[in-house]
Amino acid sequence: MRRRPKRRGASHSSLLRGAREEELLAALRQAEKEIERLRVIERTRKQSQQMLERLTCDLKERVKELNCLYSISNMVERPDISLEEVLQGTVNIIPDAWQYPEITCSRIALHDRTYQTANYRDTEWRQSKGIVVGGKEIGSLDVCYLEKRPDRDEGPFLKEERSLINVIAERIGEIIERRRAEDALRESEAQNKALVSAIPDMMLWLDEKGVVLGLHVGQIADLPPGFTDIVGKALHVLCNNKILPRRFVEQTMLYVERTLATEMPH
Repeated sequence: MRRRPKRRGASHSSLLRGAREEELLAALRQAEKEIERLRVIERTRKQSQQMLERLTCDLKERVKELNCLYSISNMVERPDISLEEVLQGTVNIIPDAWQYPEITCSRIALHDRTYQTANYRDTEWRQSKGIVVGGKEIGSLDVCYLEKRPDRDEGPFLKEERSLINVIAERIGEIIERRRAEDALRESEAQNKALVSAIPDMMLWLDEKGVVLGLHVGQIADLPPGFTDIVGKALHVLCNNKILPRRFVEQTMLYVERTLATEMPH
């Protein structure tokens, strides 16, 4: 029996197909790797974009907070503004510093008076901070949202807004305390001036070097020429210019030295 010869062409074709399949599989695996790499890049890009947007938003909020504090400070430094105007101006400034100014209202409630925005209403979405003057709480600063908003760090409020309301309430306490001290000083000065004006005798205010700081002539009428211009001048100069007698200057400086040494008036 004669054997049939092997078909070499069919075997070669099978080898080519196998090689081709391997190439395609390798290309497919490479394509899958490239697709995954691009997916990672896209995810990273989106994450970076989200982070950038979040940082930009946070920066805008911090700028709003700084503007709030800056505006309050500028208002307080105005020489012609009253305490009532400062407190009302403060509650009007506050809403713009919060996340949702269009639904934000604020109020300063003191024991004897209340200052608030025109749209103020107590709601369940509120931040509060006590106002302390002289170690005693005399009222509170309140910030409310008029509508519900998503929960953040403190209800719908940011932790930075908690820090901000704390700072503003502390600043309000300092403003009230300073204004009250200034009012008390003015009243005391007015009373002292009235008392001094009623004294008939002449009075001099001197520093430790004998320089005249103030003068009250009382009811003395016949003063030497130039006597009312002695403020800001030293006693020894006035003595040399014959405006004050030497004995008066020596006795006065002796009183000054004793007062400084004993811290008691003479």
